[in-house]
Amino acid sequence: MKSISMSDFYLKQQGGNISVIDVREPNEYQLGHVPGAINLPVGSLIDTFGELDETQSIYVICQTGQRSQMATAFLSSLGIDAVNVEGGTSGFPGRLAS
Repeated sequence: MKSISMSDFYLKQQGGNISVIDVREPNEYQLGHVPGAINLPVGSLIDTFGELDETQSIYVICQTGQRSQMATAFLSSLGIDAVNVEGGTSGFPGRLAS
């Protein structure tokens, strides 16, 4: 399973257009999320992964990294280039969107 440190993710996120999914529940997402991340809760990912642009890497984030690890493993098993963001939104050094 691929993963990226929060510091490397932050630089990449600041530098351009990347695809980020937040796999937390909608109420958690609404409290604050990485700017540009779309909310696809891990519990419904089996039904929603088709919404992803599989032509680019998908960065997967949650609160601390546990749910994103599961989601990354699932997406990777489908042949999707998924990358787990270590540390989750709790470690995001920038301003979270709401």
